[in-house]
Amino acid sequence: MRKLRLAAAIVLCLLFAATTAILVVRFKKLRGEQTVFEELAGEVEEVRTREYSFTDYETRLKPAAEAKQILPEYNLLYQENTDLAGWVKIEGTRINYPVMSTPEEPEFYLHRDFYRQESYSGTPFIGQDYQAENPILMLFGHHMRNGTMFSDLMKYQDDSFWGNHRTIQFDTLYEKREYEIFAVGYAPSASEAEQYVQFYSFTGSSGYQEYIQLLKEEALYETGIWPDRAPLLLLITCSYQEMDGRFFVAGCLKEE
Repeated sequence: MRKLRLAAAIVLCLLFAATTAILVVRFKKLRGEQTVFEELAGEVEEVRTREYSFTDYETRLKPAAEAKQILPEYNLLYQENTDLAGWVKIEGTRINYPVMSTPEEPEFYLHRDFYRQESYSGTPFIGQDYQAENPILMLFGHHMRNGTMFSDLMKYQDDSFWGNHRTIQFDTLYEKREYEIFAVGYAPSASEAEQYVQFYSFTGSSGYQEYIQLLKEEALYETGIWPDRAPLLLLITCSYQEMDGRFFVAGCLKEE
């Protein structure tokens, strides 16, 4: 009996050691993946703060449709990976990431990093054929338990956080954009979240208002903001509130 107990204890110790080793390896990998994104964000910020020549400044003042030149801060990143579609950032959160677009395989970056390598965290991506002028853009990102990617969207469960962080910055390659958050809430399942995608092809003012009404009905609290034909942006992540649940943060493009 004593030998059996000793053997069982040894097995448990080995299992514990193996599990710990796996967790340590995964933690290091996740940390490494986040470091890559932090380095990319540093490159973008460095270019943003650099003083441009008068010619560069003059070019940036031109309307995007006229100039159609990639913003300086995204130029080098686009050269590294032409799947880059823009950059999303929310103050007061860790959300500060490139956004990818692969129309033929929308979920290509679900578990791939910016350099197309396998990754637990993946990279935020646009969930449908991307055109900057689309009436609705939907960005998807993982809810990582280490707080990275789109995990901080869950802070918007608290209306006081929304009160202090009401905007989302989502730059396309060609222009800077800011969206005002008007609704946040849960979609009980992935299939129900697809309702939002189905509304994507709405036409006319009635379809637009129905779409806004759908989002408002799912909202956790009232923001007092009702978009009026403005282009919309939805950030979507897993909620873990229930099996296959989703959480969304919806914003409308702010007027300049």
